[in-house]
Amino acid sequence: MLREVAARPAGLFGLVVVVALVLIAIFAPLLSPYEPSAQKISDRLQGPSGEHLLGTDDIGRDLLSRLFFGTRIALGVALPAVLGALLVGLVVGTIAG
Repeated sequence: MLREVAARPAGLFGLVVVVALVLIAIFAPLLSPYEPSAQKISDRLQGPSGEHLLGTDDIGRDLLSRLFFGTRIALGVALPAVLGALLVGLVVGTIAG
């Protein structure tokens, strides 16, 4: 099945994105340059720079670190939702068939 998905350009792109998101979620503590909840008021609302690649928010938290750790939460919500929809779809499809 993976060969068939990877044979198409759109399928390969989707596969690469999903694998990248899973790797980011797994290795978030190693990839993050700062603690995602650490506040530094003196660095608030900075734009992208060498110190903060995506900038900072209104209370000085690093956005790149928050993005990495947010990936964990997003995948933690998406995976059960997709599996639940798959289970319901299989049951309804089996009954309909």
